[in-house]
Amino acid sequence: MTNHKQLAEQDLLDAVPIRNRAVGIRRSGDRVTLSMPLQQRWYMKPPFNWVLPFRGRRRIELDIMGSEIWEACDGDRSCEQIIDGFAEAHHLTFQEARAVVVRFIQSLVQRRLIVLAVGQNSTLSDISQKLSEDDAEKKAVSNDGQRSAASVTRTFNRQRSGMKPASGERR
Repeated sequence: MTNHKQLAEQDLLDAVPIRNRAVGIRRSGDRVTLSMPLQQRWYMKPPFNWVLPFRGRRRIELDIMGSEIWEACDGDRSCEQIIDGFAEAHHLTFQEARAVVVRFIQSLVQRRLIVLAVGQNSTLSDISQKLSEDDAEKKAVSNDGQRSAASVTRTFNRQRSGMKPASGERR
């Protein structure tokens, strides 16, 4: 995995998979079809798309086990809890289930369908609460000194990881 931070095994087990909000979900029986918007490249815009129509979304169909793991990635369960549930449902040992679930979650991360929240207070509800607090702080800043959403996110990530701001960056 290039450009991705490698997680220690315990960090990965403690991480909470959170679904990408841009992913469309269609359920049909036991299977789930995910659709992700594609980035508009130069050749996908007019006049090129008049001649060659391009789909605006990438579709990924999950099998029954993949659908089960996707449904477990609800933003509240850690990877370890998902592995435990998968092992129990399929009568596997923890190590066997870990091999399957971790590989599948890594493929979802690579395809940008989910992200892994690592560290304290990393459940979806905790992150949403912190982001709403940051939004309130952002609104309190005067118009001439407004901070961008990206800087608020960087500050939030630094606070969680204990990092200090880079030189020249405001708090």
